[in-house]
This record gives sequence, C-alpha cells and structure tokens, in this order.
Amino acid sequence: MRLAASLLLIFFINASRASGFDVIQSGADTVKARLHLEEAKKNFAKPSLADSLGLLAFQQAGNNIPLRAESAYVICFANAPGDFERAQQWGDTAIYNYKQLQNNLWIGYTLRTLGVQAKKTNKHDLSIRYLQESIGYFEKSKDTVMMAQNYVTLSLLYHNNLMEYKKGLEYGLKGLRLLESQHTSQPVLYWRAINTIAINYDDAGDWDNALRFHERNLSFEDPYYKSSTLNNIGNTLKKKGELKRAAEFFQQSLAITASGETYDLATVYCNLSQVNYDLGNIKMAYFYNDSSLHYAIKSNDSEKLRDSYEFAYKLHQREGNYRKAFEYLNAYTVIKDSVLNKDKAQIIYELESRFQSEQKERKIAQLQNETLIKDLEIQQSRFIIWGVVGAVGLLVLVIFWYYKRQQYKQNVERAQEREELQRQRFSAVIEAEETERSRVAKDLHDGLGQLLSTAKLGLTAVSLPQHDAQTHLLANSINALDQATQEVRSISHNLMPATLTELGLKSALDDMFHKINDSKLMNIKLRMDGLDTRLPGTVEVAVYRVIQEVINNMIKHSKADLIQVNLLRTGNSLRLSIADNGVGFEKEMITRSKGLGWKNIFSRIAMLNGNIEVETQPGAGTNINIQFAIA
Repeated sequence: MRLAASLLLIFFINASRASGFDVIQSGADTVKARLHLEEAKKNFAKPSLADSLGLLAFQQAGNNIPLRAESAYVICFANAPGDFERAQQWGDTAIYNYKQLQNNLWIGYTLRTLGVQAKKTNKHDLSIRYLQESIGYFEKSKDTVMMAQNYVTLSLLYHNNLMEYKKGLEYGLKGLRLLESQHTSQPVLYWRAINTIAINYDDAGDWDNALRFHERNLSFEDPYYKSSTLNNIGNTLKKKGELKRAAEFFQQSLAITASGETYDLATVYCNLSQVNYDLGNIKMAYFYNDSSLHYAIKSNDSEKLRDSYEFAYKLHQREGNYRKAFEYLNAYTVIKDSVLNKDKAQIIYELESRFQSEQKERKIAQLQNETLIKDLEIQQSRFIIWGVVGAVGLLVLVIFWYYKRQQYKQNVERAQEREELQRQRFSAVIEAEETERSRVAKDLHDGLGQLLSTAKLGLTAVSLPQHDAQTHLLANSINALDQATQEVRSISHNLMPATLTELGLKSALDDMFHKINDSKLMNIKLRMDGLDTRLPGTVEVAVYRVIQEVINNMIKHSKADLIQVNLLRTGNSLRLSIADNGVGFEKEMITRSKGLGWKNIFSRIAMLNGNIEVETQPGAGTNINIQFAIA
C-alpha cells in the first residue's frame, strides 16, 4: 500500500509536468489548492469530504512542496480515526515533503498524529515507535512542550494499555522534568503529567508517592480536573485502608461533580457506595449504589453500567437479598457480554465464512474429481490451445504497453521541451527589451541630453543689449531647455535607472520609494535580508521591473496609504512579498485582465523559474508572494 501511495505521488508529479502549464496557470492552481485546504480543515468532522478536498489540493499543488506537504498531512489527519492504513500512506507522503523542506516541527506533528491513533487502535508497538521518533524531531526543532506531551502520552500508554507501571513512571517523570525546566505556562499539561505519574505509582502499589503527586494537583482549580484529582486521592486512600479519609475525598469530588457529566457522577457514586459498605454504613451504601445505577444508565456507558451492576449484585448478595442479587447479576452478565459481543460477533462471522468457504471448496473438489478422468484428454488439448492463445495475447499486450509507454514518454519530453523553449523565448524577449531600454536611455542621456545642455550654455553665454523683450525671450528659451533636459533625464531614468546598473537593486529601490514617499500620499517601507552582495544583472533588472509594476498597480487601484516590501535571499532562492492595506480585489480579475501589467509580471517571473501567489479579496488588502530561483 505504501508503494501505491508513492506511485500516486509520481503520477501527480508527471501529470503536472506533462500538462505544459505556464507560471500563470500554476499560480491559479496554487490559489485553488489553498482554498481547498482551508475548506478541508473546516470539515474534519466529515472525514470523506476532508479527504476529497485534501486530495484536490494535493493535485493542484503541482511542484509547490509546502502545499504538497500540508495537503498530505490533511489527508492523513482526516483518515487517522477511521482508515489508519490510508492515514499511514499519506503520513509518509507528508513526511517525505516536510523532509525536503527540512521542517522538523511538522515531521514531529505528523508522527505524533500517527502514534496517537495507533495507540487508540491498540497497535502498541507501532504507537511507541511513532511517538519516540516524533520526540526526536521535536527535539531538533526545540519544541519542549510537544516533547513533554509525547512523554505523557507514552506514560499513559504503558499504564492503561500495557500495565508496565515502571516504564510509565519513567516517561511521566521525563515529561514533568521538561515542563518544569522550561517553566511552561500550560496548567492542563502540568496536571496531565503529574496525574499520569500518580496513577502509575498507585497501580504499582507505591501509594505514598501516588498521594504526594495527586496532592500537587489539588492547587489546580478547574472543576473537572479538581474533581478527578479528589476522586483519585480517594481511590488511593481506599487501597491503603484509610476508608474514612477516602469517603471524605469522594464527598468533596461529588460536591464539585454534582452538576457535571453523568459518567463522572456514576464513577463517584460507585466509589462512595463501595467505601460506605466497607465502613459498615449499609444504608448509605445502598443509597449511593442506587445513584450510581441511575447515572450509569443515564450515561449509557457500558463500563460504568458493568461496575455499578457488579457492586449492586455483590451488595445484595452479602446482605442476603438473593432475588435482587440475581437480577443484578443477570444485568451485569448481559452488560459484560455486550462489551465482548462485537469482538465475538466478528470472530464468529469470520469462522462461519471460513467454514462455508471450506464446505463449498470440498463440494467443488468432489465434483471435479468425479469428472476429471473423463475430461482429462479434452482439457489437455484445450489447455494447449488456450496456452498458445494466451501467450500470443500476452505478447500483444506487452508490445502495446511498451508502445504506449514510449508514446507517453515522448509526449512528456515534448511538453518539457515546449516549456523550456517558451521560457527561453521569454528570457530572450525580456533581455532584448532591457538591452534596447539601456541603449535608448544612454542615447538620450549622452546624446540628446548633452546637446540640450550645450545649447543652454550657448544661450546663457550670448551677450545681447539690455532690451527687455529680448531678455524675456532669452530667459524663456533657457527655461524651456531646462525643462527639456529634465524630461530627457526622467525618461532615461525610467527606461534604465543609472542607480540600478551602478549601485545595485537596494539603491535603485530606495531611490524609487523615496520619490513616491515625498508625495506624502503613500508610505512604502522596504526590508532586505541576505543581500549583502549584488545579484546577477538580469536578476536585479527582472526583480526591479516586477516590483515597479506591482507598486504602480497598487498606486493606481488599491487606494492604500501603506505598502510593505520584503526581499529575502536564502541560498539560491529569492523571496519577495509586497503587501498593501488597500481595498483588495477579486482574484479572478488577474486571469481576466487584458492589460500588459500582470502579463509582464508573470513573464519576468517565468524567466527566473519562479512562482507567484496572490492573496486578496475585496476590503481586505492585497498580499503578493513571489519566489525566484537565482542561477
């Protein structure tokens, strides 16, 4: 089954490559994948729906490893309660992708999910392996709280399922020490760690230490946990033979539980019934037993019903009420049997199925033996004929399969070649455009700009008689030359900013944002990390143009007064995020847009093998995340 999951993953990857989608389509699919993921998380109560939505998200994630990992985890989590084998397959897929991201924390979460569910399905060895492996990854990610939770879960597993109290104590104490070393402010987790230590001591017969740890939990004021602690102390005191004190703690627990769950009330009343009987308070024992039966029936919990009926039977038998004792014994037997009925029914069903299958097989074998001798010669000839036909058919199938496989490989290779050719064309067009921009900017600056400056110098140097009209005309001419020179410089800067080519991306962006911020209508903030050295020229130009285009779009349409631009370099990866506090828009407008702005953005991202995610909706601003690959 794990092989099937791996083949499914390979199929999704090949399908995404063979589709020939460009960056724009991949971006749109990424948005859909995110929407399906969010919807899946809202529907964990409907596992089949969450599973289907998670699978859609995985298919649409394409080569986006974080989305693939998250989708696989969602499928794993949705299936964990009902289909553990499928949960395992997708858990393995999630772990594989998280390992590519070196995300130790979420590898730990995935392993813990599988470990907890394996515990619930009594796969104890598997649960222990998953939980211990999970602790290793939580340790790598320095998440001591999750490490402690795993230790507490292991402690409960050894106590409740394996009844190995020494091992349970070992893990419980490890969890508590971790919490105390980090001063974690999670009182419920503290309570669980201390409680699991106490119950392990209790069942190991070390009642003094059990009481010592239970009493530490008395300071926890939450009614549910306080009632449980008081009841647990009563149980330990009862085992020690301190019956009066045990009764007092049971009464305190009852006072808190009085408005609680029927299950908890049945538990406390059953304990009070037993301890009062041991104290010789027979009337009170009957009274509490009646209450225990009442709430056990109301809770419809088989464990509580079994315990209450069992003690009712023993109570009435000891007091000589044999008719009542017989009634309760019957009720206890029915409940006890019903707990086992499911397992028994399954075993009986399997045995019956096997028996019937064996009976049918015997009859068929008998009939075959009776006719075997008569039909042997005919069957031999038929076997030969069908063997030849089958061999020929198999050969044809093998040839057909090989042909289709080669055809599929050729289609995939052609699709990949088309994608690469398209990317190269994008790159060539954009490089040619930037070269032409640079040439025109240089010609304007060095040619026309220089001529205008020379003309201004000449006019300024002209010596004319002091005539008001001529002086005014000359001043106007010089002013017009100033404006023309400034306009040429502005056009030259927009075509190819000298700051970008000479000083680099940061200086060019600072210059651009400074001019916009001077208007006082818009405030653009820039944060850059990991860019101490300059990027390749083509990358700097492409990133600058993308930022320029996005900022222009936001200025025109967003009605924002604040834009945050973050640029982070990690190894050969460059991450860009641009967010505004504007009015937002419908994402479908991107694909419907007929303008050149978004097309230019997507083309430049494609040139650098990048991808883009746009998060926006009306009234909620816009957040654009882009990732580039640096050659």
